Amino acid sequence: MLTIGSLAFRPPFPKLCVPITATSREDLQSQCQALQHRKYDLIEFRYDYFGAAMSATHVHTVLATLRRELPHVPLLFTLRTEKEGGKYALPEIEYAKITQAALADAAVDAIDMEYTLSPALRTPLCRQAQARNLPVVLSFHNFRETPSHASVQQQLEAMYACRPAITKVAYMPQTPQDVLTVFQCSLQFTRRHPQAPLIALSMGNLGRITRIGGTVFGSIMTFADGVRPSAPGQLPADLLYTLRDYV
Repeated sequence: MLTIGSLAFRPPFPKLCVPITATSREDLQSQCQALQHRKYDLIEFRYDYFGAAMSATHVHTVLATLRRELPHVPLLFTLRTEKEGGKYALPEIEYAKITQAALADAAVDAIDMEYTLSPALRTPLCRQAQARNLPVVLSFHNFRETPSHASVQQQLEAMYACRPAITKVAYMPQTPQDVLTVFQCSLQFTRRHPQAPLIALSMGNLGRITRIGGTVFGSIMTFADGVRPSAPGQLPADLLYTLRDYV
């Protein structure tokens, strides 16, 4: 069974992950304190929001601060690049250095790895995570569109071939059919690979239904707004926590 920290991925699904999008240590403390009064299952620490302060040394300092505030909450570390909707704009080699530092930090329970990262960097980072028994969330985001059904299926299969702990895809819909494409591809993928955990999301207001009903089609986790949203279409965590019992 998949686990992230103390969280075992057993029903009810979807598990609720809330982002921390702090831009300073003071902001980090404030967001952590606010999350003490929210309902969720795990947090995603979006380190890319720290901007110019980011470094392989600095990351340990802020992770220590986060752990003091939220000592027992399962933590997914994410460094999201600009090309995938995040704030990180430095070269890939710097991305790899920061990610490697996060991998070595005991505060981290799982790590996001972007599929579009050069395989020469991504593969050794994934191996390091596996050596530490850290689940890797292999992710891909398209903030422009939802490709064809065949293209989404091809994307999922290519990512699955890397054998991550979780495969994650998120697309921006332009039509209701795009949302249906994500649902259909999610269902077909989980039928082909029933033991392969999947997160499949459609973003924006049009895609909000995937954040509520994605679990019906095989998605095991969703991202909710705990303090500040990190992507378009995220719903309030407390609302999703309640709705989960009715899905």
